[in-house]
Amino acid sequence: MTLVVHGKFECANADLGKFLQASALLPNMLQNGTNPLAKIQAFKLPWWQPTSLLDVSGVECDWEAGSDFASYTLTAGQSAQGGRTTVYFMVVYENKKQTGLRSNIKADPNW
Repeated sequence: MTLVVHGKFECANADLGKFLQASALLPNMLQNGTNPLAKIQAFKLPWWQPTSLLDVSGVECDWEAGSDFASYTLTAGQSAQGGRTTVYFMVVYENKKQTGLRSNIKADPNW
């Protein structure tokens, strides 16, 4: 079984820092100038526009535990309107017992 979730939210920059610090698995800092979601088309969802952000930073994390694999990819930046920080994220969960060998779904830009 593979589950893919795409999401978007807006927040104050300080709240994004608190979100990262509260996560036991995500790093507390994003990599400046990195937009790991730029290649992800997200089935051409009209609201999915991580390439429109200015001053981007991002992170990509993978974890394996037993037969489970999870990936979390996040890009944050300023929208053209400015003000609040816009965050796009993609979570991929895959159970290898149900799907066989782990597929390389992150390499497919349509995921």
